Amino acid sequence: MGLIDRGRVVGAVVALTVSAGCATTAPRAPQGPVNALLTLSPGQTSAVAGGPVRVRFDGVKSDSRCPADAACIQAGEAIVTITVVASDRRQAYELRVPGATPVVHDGLTVAVERLDPPPAGSRPIRPADYRLTLRVQK
Repeated sequence: MGLIDRGRVVGAVVALTVSAGCATTAPRAPQGPVNALLTLSPGQTSAVAGGPVRVRFDGVKSDSRCPADAACIQAGEAIVTITVVASDRRQAYELRVPGATPVVHDGLTVAVERLDPPPAGSRPIRPADYRLTLRVQK
């Protein structure tokens, strides 16, 4: 291969590399089946199935669940907030625990599995101590 031929090959490789780097595609929800279990602390974000879909546990808006060591007339509930980002669409959701209706975001179903820790006595739970477990399915 002569000097001119090598220059053309190098130039073609550089052009292909630059054009591939400039190509932009919007992130999309995973195409295959997904069944992920995520446990998040407040403010934590996790990617789903190693892809561009992300779920963030924003925090606990309210918690009136009955403590395990108390006799309550009602079980009470907690309201948690999450944000799901997929396909360039960001949406915040409020979910009730227990019994939250799953949310559907760009073909993904996000459901609450549990909220820890359970209340105990009259001692309030510090916001940073909460852990939310979500199941994300497609």
